[in-house]
Amino acid sequence: MALTATLLFATLGCVGSPAPKAPRERWTPGLEQLIPEDVDLVAKIDWAGARKATVDDAVKQVLRDAELPAAVLDAIEGCLADAEALRIAVRLGPNGFDGDVMAVVTGLPSGAKPGQVPCGAKGWKYTGTKRELQVFEPVTRSAARSAGALMLRSERGGVAVVTPGQVDALLRVLRDGPDGERLDPKGDGVLVLEAKLNDTLLPDAWKAQAPTLSDMAYGLMDAKIRVQVNESIKVRAALTYVDDSAADKAGKKLHEVRDAILESDRPVFVSVAKSAHASVQGELLRLELTIPRTSGEVAPPAEDGDR
Repeated sequence: MALTATLLFATLGCVGSPAPKAPRERWTPGLEQLIPEDVDLVAKIDWAGARKATVDDAVKQVLRDAELPAAVLDAIEGCLADAEALRIAVRLGPNGFDGDVMAVVTGLPSGAKPGQVPCGAKGWKYTGTKRELQVFEPVTRSAARSAGALMLRSERGGVAVVTPGQVDALLRVLRDGPDGERLDPKGDGVLVLEAKLNDTLLPDAWKAQAPTLSDMAYGLMDAKIRVQVNESIKVRAALTYVDDSAADKAGKKLHEVRDAILESDRPVFVSVAKSAHASVQGELLRLELTIPRTSGEVAPPAEDGDR
């Protein structure tokens, strides 16, 4: 892990070697710009909005239940009370979110003491500062895919934590500048998600758990999802397919699923199904639905099988 810090400092101080993409010389990054373009999914959570809507604890639980690396979530936990936003970038693993992860917390108060471990995270140590970025490493290193490998704190009020599989991409972006084709979710909503998914990238565990999801992913190129939380939870999704035929097939599958859910004996599921509307325009499938909100919930409970 000491090698990681050495490489990071060399990268941040490097100005002499030519870079592949003619980067800005000695650029100082906003940490959200460090997300590489080769991840499969990026979620942006308006954490200030989640607190205001009193769903922040529920969102934390959703992140835990999604089996994102506990080492990353534990490291940023202490920052969330003051954060404005959280971005999570994932290169999917065999079970879904158990792959390579980068978490970026922004909007934190400035003025932290130099060398102080961010977020009150346990098991991390300060290893130096370079170009406004303080660098921290685990006290006990691990090569496990789910381990925390590196933590950065920016003077602009941001903290980033990455797992080992994201370190090389982080070093590359720090050297070359931001990736031009990175996923960058925008728009209003407690959760805005952008993904590059298709039937080959979809984890086998997801396909086994929800066969309908596998059917929907056939021919899928990318997905943009927005979740707004007010008196109810409104979900809007835009799914882009390789051609009109694939989009039309997915739309028909959605209608089949909706009709089946309408026969459910669970009132909340029936309510969601009644609110769901899907439309196909060429290669684009749009979906809107509303989830009734109860105290502390951000989604109805899941059932085994198709969801």
